[in-house]
Amino acid sequence: MNELEYDDLAKEIILKAVPGSLSVLEELGLSDVSNITTEQLLSAVATTAGTSVSTGISFTLELLKKLIIKEEEIN
Repeated sequence: MNELEYDDLAKEIILKAVPGSLSVLEELGLSDVSNITTEQLLSAVATTAGTSVSTGISFTLELLKKLIIKEEEIN
């Protein structure tokens, strides 16, 4: 899985986990999810669910990315 695929999957999962984030993005004129960055989405999560949730998701995303990279190196 390359980084772009990972980011797209992460955005899809975040939008499902924190549904109000899409509304925040639309209010900011960022309705095309494919053109937003993960950082922009996490900012919307912070607005919707709070900073601690956004920080937790950021940590989890980075941890998973490292695990995927290690797994691909092993295989």
